[in-house]
Amino acid sequence: MAVIDIDNFKRVNDTWGHDNGNTVLIYLSQLLQAHCSAMGQVFRYGGEEFSIIFPNKSSEEAKFVVEDIQIIFETHQFEFFEQGSITFSCGIAETSDWNCKPRDIFHIADQAMYQAKSTGKNKTVIYKDVI
Repeated sequence: MAVIDIDNFKRVNDTWGHDNGNTVLIYLSQLLQAHCSAMGQVFRYGGEEFSIIFPNKSSEEAKFVVEDIQIIFETHQFEFFEQGSITFSCGIAETSDWNCKPRDIFHIADQAMYQAKSTGKNKTVIYKDVI
C-alpha cells in the first residue's frame, strides 16, 4: 500500500485559490489512475491524500512506479504556478500477513509518508527504510 500527500497543499489553496487546488487534485488523480489502475486500486483519502493498493507487488516495485509519477507531477507546469513545482511525498508499506487489518497497513504506510515529509518532502519512503 502507498499513501500519498501533496506537499504544501494548503499554500496552493491559500495563495492561488481552491479552484486551482482542485486542478492539482484532478491532475494527480489522473496520473495515478493512468499509471496504477492496471496493477492496483487508487483512492482519494482526505483532502489531498491518496492511497494505492498494489496487490501482488513488492514495496520496491510500488516505489518504482510512484517515483516515476513523482517526476511527472513535479515537472508539470500548472498555468497558475509560474515558479517552482508542486510535489508530493509518499509512504509505502508491505505485508504478507493475511491477518493484518487494512487500517494497520494504512497506518504503517501513513507513518512512512510522514517520514518522507519530515526528511525533505518530494520523496518516497518504504516503511522498512524508516526502522
